[in-house]
Amino acid sequence: MVAYRRIWRIWLVYGMLMVIGLHPSALPVHAATVSDVSVGTYFGCAVTAGSVYCWGRHDNGQLGSNQAPGVYPGAVRVVLSDNTPLTGVSQLASNGRRTCALKSGQVWCWGGSSAYDVAQRSGALSGGQYISDAVAIAVGGTANGMHHWCVIRSSQSRSIWCWGSNSQGQLGLNHTRAPADSLARQVLTPSSSTPISYVPLTKARGISAGSDHTCATVAMANPKLGNYVYCWGSNGYGQIGNGRSGVNEKALTATQLKTAAGVAIGAVSSVSAGSIHSCALMKNTEVMCWGYGRDYQLGQGAQTSSSRALSVKTNASTKLTGVTAVDAGEKFTCAIKDTDIWCWGTNTYGQFGDSLYIPAQYAVRTVTTILDVVDIDTTMYNVCAVNGTIASSRKVYCVGDNDYGQLGNRTLVDSTVHVAVKFNTTGATFP
Repeated sequence: MVAYRRIWRIWLVYGMLMVIGLHPSALPVHAATVSDVSVGTYFGCAVTAGSVYCWGRHDNGQLGSNQAPGVYPGAVRVVLSDNTPLTGVSQLASNGRRTCALKSGQVWCWGGSSAYDVAQRSGALSGGQYISDAVAIAVGGTANGMHHWCVIRSSQSRSIWCWGSNSQGQLGLNHTRAPADSLARQVLTPSSSTPISYVPLTKARGISAGSDHTCATVAMANPKLGNYVYCWGSNGYGQIGNGRSGVNEKALTATQLKTAAGVAIGAVSSVSAGSIHSCALMKNTEVMCWGYGRDYQLGQGAQTSSSRALSVKTNASTKLTGVTAVDAGEKFTCAIKDTDIWCWGTNTYGQFGDSLYIPAQYAVRTVTTILDVVDIDTTMYNVCAVNGTIASSRKVYCVGDNDYGQLGNRTLVDSTVHVAVKFNTTGATFP
């Protein structure tokens, strides 16, 4: 009897919707949880119930919506070439003007080309076969359209495969002969043998890409103890963490993060590659950063760059602890500590969400307007966060510059406090 009443109610709702001219497939699903958020330059995207919605600037297909170029200050749905929604998505990665999504092990990307760009499969291997076993993805690049992509493949001993721009060695192929490569190829690392040879980097657990460099976590001999960190690509500011830096410095293969004494840094939980700096979350809940630090993004209390990993601090003598996630942005870094957002570095656009524009020399708790934060993502101008201890009621909030509607709240007004993302057409709070 209960089942019959439920069916009757469904048909009643369906009939009412048809009367007012609205098909159920056009309605947002408000009960679905937000599983991932990712932001690029002047736009943002989020996954809810396997579907992707994006908001902000749409002059190079950044929103994947097949709509006219312009500004969309609220969430619109990403579609395929036949205008059907992209579904089954588990993870997003954005950078510059591009976004890629994982869908059943496949890579689907949009943006960076025409204004009418929509989601399409990417990352073709030799012989025209597309990757179908990806378990993690990263997109590197800048606003000028230079991009590279990397994935971890489960069937290939969790090796890393990259394609795209390679002028700085960001594909890890031990050369820059081809400035770009449209085929996915394995990232290499020096062997331990003598003479040194180059072998595929395997046992990867996580991956993150900056402007022209990429970092990955690789399982230690005992995976329960955590991971090592390997980075490759541009090293002009020490963002590889190998003790070197300079205008022409590059790491053409995956290079292990070590101390000045040559000891590998292990017990790492995750790594995040910012524009020209990098950070790692340690198993003991501390954070270490390296690379460009003239804007305080290394959390040292001074405008200090470092080609070696340094522990982030909350003051001159106290390390930041209790962190569960870290994300390196353009000239700042943010982390989740005790479900609150902590940031350090520049705050030029009010992206810390503390109603101020003051930089933070050390890590400081910045947000008081949203609680129970479970995910964050950063870019040059913005921070977007997901909050909610109850999965079915999570929302997306963004803060900072809003010239192109990248806060997603259906305005073009900047905000120094987090505002909720809304649907572009209805104005209802996303999702």
